[in-house]
Amino acid sequence: MVRKIAEKVWNQQSEIYISNSEWYIMARIYKKRPTISYVTKNVEISSQAIHKFIKNISAKGLVEIQNVENNKK
Repeated sequence: MVRKIAEKVWNQQSEIYISNSEWYIMARIYKKRPTISYVTKNVEISSQAIHKFIKNISAKGLVEIQNVENNKK
């Protein structure tokens, strides 16, 4: 309930709209440096949707995506 209120207030006051799924992903990765694979395994959303949401929140400047050395994925 508190999360819904916080989301509503954020979206009313900010120029950056964050969807419910984007909030969910950001809450799960907060203060961590997870791989997209980690997020896929620990969030109950399809991997295709997770990639889309992460790309969206990255474009909004809310998360930073970095390539991992020796990993071509």
